[in-house]
Amino acid sequence: MDGPEPSDTGNLIAMLLAFGVRVDPGLSPAELASVEARHGFRFAAEHRALLAAGLPVGERWPNWRNGPAADLRDMLGRPRDGLLFDVEHNDFWPRSWGPAHPTTAPNPTSFDAGAPSRP
Repeated sequence: MDGPEPSDTGNLIAMLLAFGVRVDPGLSPAELASVEARHGFRFAAEHRALLAAGLPVGERWPNWRNGPAADLRDMLGRPRDGLLFDVEHNDFWPRSWGPAHPTTAPNPTSFDAGAPSRP
């Protein structure tokens, strides 16, 4: 699948509005490319389609258009930070990762370098 049908994206926008989320005009292709280049990732096709149709804005939404770079980096790092916390403090280590290395502390830099990118 290359992305959602236009009606799906419209339904998502309608749902966001129904829940009181402010939705600004969508990001242009150039804005989407700029965000991806600045932050070193690619949006999934579905996410890209949503952000092109309308940009959710507010306290709980990343401000992809005008957000301070530090705020966006912080927001993007939260899932990584939570995972690393759970590895270090909550004995989280899925078997699919192979054997745990108890003497090696998690390294956020190597975690980022090895993180898969989603096409």
